[in-house]
Amino acid sequence: FFWAWALKNTMAMTDGMLDLGLVSFGSVLLTSGYVLGMVNGGARVPAKKSLGGILFLLACLLVALNYALGAALGFTALGRPGFGIYCVVFCFLWLGITWYAHEILKKASGGSSSS
Repeated sequence: FFWAWALKNTMAMTDGMLDLGLVSFGSVLLTSGYVLGMVNGGARVPAKKSLGGILFLLACLLVALNYALGAALGFTALGRPGFGIYCVVFCFLWLGITWYAHEILKKASGGSSSS
């Protein structure tokens, strides 16, 4: 849904700009598909050694950073505090998703659930 929303926003932009959600959400879609394919295929996915797992976690962080940028712009240059608050909430949500994904990957690799 969010990737499609970013695509809609990009297509509506007349100045040739790009909604960074295309990149960040696209990276999550690609890497999560890869990791899920590995897990569903019965493969163990080492959280700290699997390129797919590392890329997935980085993709989640990229989404959080994109929201952090949106928050900064919303509160300053855009003058849209409502948008800024929305971005802050989703930034923390994606940080939580990143942590949770890390825990799932550790469990899939046979690691302990505590860091």
